[in-house]
Amino acid sequence: SGIRLRTDLTEGNVYTINPVTREFLRDLDRPAEIIFYYSSPDSMPPMIRPIVDPLKDAIAEMATESGGKVTARFVALDTQGKKAQDAAADAYGVRSLSIPVSTATEQAVKNVYFSVVVTSGDRFEHIALSRTCPLIRISEDLNTFGIKLELTDPEYVLANTLRKVVQTYGSVSGALVAQDLKVGLTAYVSDKDSLPENMADL
Repeated sequence: SGIRLRTDLTEGNVYTINPVTREFLRDLDRPAEIIFYYSSPDSMPPMIRPIVDPLKDAIAEMATESGGKVTARFVALDTQGKKAQDAAADAYGVRSLSIPVSTATEQAVKNVYFSVVVTSGDRFEHIALSRTCPLIRISEDLNTFGIKLELTDPEYVLANTLRKVVQTYGSVSGALVAQDLKVGLTAYVSDKDSLPENMADL
C-alpha cells in the first residue's frame, strides 16, 4: 500500500486542528460521535450550499485527529425517507427548516435540513441552523441584495460542544455505559415497625 499524505492548502490553514484541540480530542475518556444532518445539494438553497462541504471537512478532520475517539457521520436526511427523518426528530429534535428562496422569477420556501448533533453515551447537544447558530455568521450580500452565510470557527464550536457532552456524566446510566462499571447499592433502612406510616411500604 502507498503512503497517504494529508495537507491543508487553504489560506490561513482553515482545516489544521489546533494542538490544544488535538490533545483534547485524543484525551477523551469516552467515545463520541458528530452527526451532520443536511439536505442534498439539489435541495439546498444557494446561500447555504457553500458552507456545507467546509463544515463536513472540519468535522471529518476532528474525527481523524481524535485517533478514533470521535466518529463522524454525514446524513443527507432529505433523501433518507420519513422513517429516518422521524428517528432523527425523535432522538435529537432534528427537523427541517423553512427557508425563503428568491429567484429572478419567483419566491418560494424550501424545507432544509442543517443540524449538527454531538453525542456521547446518553448525552447529546443539537446545533441547528438559526440566526443565533454559533457555527455561522450572517451578513448582507451586496451582490444579490440578500444574506450571506459564512462559517465562524467550527473547530472551536465543536470542541466546546464535545466538552459539554463528555464532561461530568449527566446521569448514572450515562456513567455506567461510558465506564462499564460494576456498582453495588446498599440501603440502610429502619425496621418497618419503626418507620412512619407513609414510609412503611417502601
